[in-house]
Amino acid sequence: DPDVIIVDGHGVAHPAGCGVATYLGVELGKPCFGVANSLTVGERQENKLLLNSIVVGKVIKTKEHAKELFVTAGHLITGETAAHIALTCVVAPHKLPEPLHIAHRFAEKTRDRIVEEGKVTA
Repeated sequence: DPDVIIVDGHGVAHPAGCGVATYLGVELGKPCFGVANSLTVGERQENKLLLNSIVVGKVIKTKEHAKELFVTAGHLITGETAAHIALTCVVAPHKLPEPLHIAHRFAEKTRDRIVEEGKVTA
């Protein structure tokens, strides 16, 4: 049973105010936050993400010469705590927090296997 869930997507920094990290956290009743490659709504003020003048997340840099990541609160967690956890989970030389890196690799391998078996096309 996880203590916190990390999602590839946004939390409250979403056009509907409820991104996949918020929705999943509410449904599961667990702390959840999102890590995304781009900002869809809100504004950036230095390393803070603001939505309607409220800090909802942080911009983090996990690797030199790599684009920054946008970490947003989802459910039962602050943007500050989410950013701290995300940074703690990064394992060099990867850019993403390790749970997301592993999930991406698993998804790519599964997609490749399904395509190879002819069940779907790429």
